[in-house]
Amino acid sequence: MLQLLACVLSILSVDALAAPSNHHDSQYRCDTGARLEVTYTTAVDGDSTAMLEVDGKLYLMKQERAASGARYVADELVWWSKGNEGVLLKNGRVIHSNCQLLE
Repeated sequence: MLQLLACVLSILSVDALAAPSNHHDSQYRCDTGARLEVTYTTAVDGDSTAMLEVDGKLYLMKQERAASGARYVADELVWWSKGNEGVLLKNGRVIHSNCQLLE
C-alpha cells in the first residue's frame, strides 16, 4: 500500500512540475464569419502551444519558428497570428483569413 501511495505521489509531483505556467483564452472573428476560440499555453520549459477546434476536431498545435508573428502547427493545420490578427490554413490553403481578436 505504501508503495502504491509513493508511486501516486511521485506521478502527481511530476504532473505539478509539467503544469502550464501561463495560459489564456482568446476569441477571434474571421472574414468568413467563423468565430475561433484559441487557448494559448506556455509551459514551464518555455514550449508554447495553441489549442483550437476546427470542424468538430480539437487540435493541439505546437509553436514553430516564424519570421514574423507566432506560427502553430498540428497535422494539416497552421494557425498564424501576429498582433491582434490571425489566419488559419488547412493543407496549405487559407480557410479563415483576417481573423480579428475580440476584446
